Amino acid sequence: MTDLRPDLADDEIDLRELFAVLWHGKWLIFSLCCVALLLASVYLHSAERKYTVSMILKPVIEDSTGPNLAGLGGFAAQR
Repeated sequence: MTDLRPDLADDEIDLRELFAVLWHGKWLIFSLCCVALLLASVYLHSAERKYTVSMILKPVIEDSTGPNLAGLGGFAAQR
């Protein structure tokens, strides 16, 4: 069977060639990553923090002097 489109044979990805190009430019990739990391670090250290947290705690005062057994009524109903 003959191939009707011979240009499809050239449509393959050569992984060795791709990794060779990446390996050749490894110092450029590494330096750009370091510059991006440095810029992000400078921004995070100089950015104004915009978060706030507030909490109001109020002590719970119980009026009864005995133990609170009101929550145990459900156990008796299960039997």
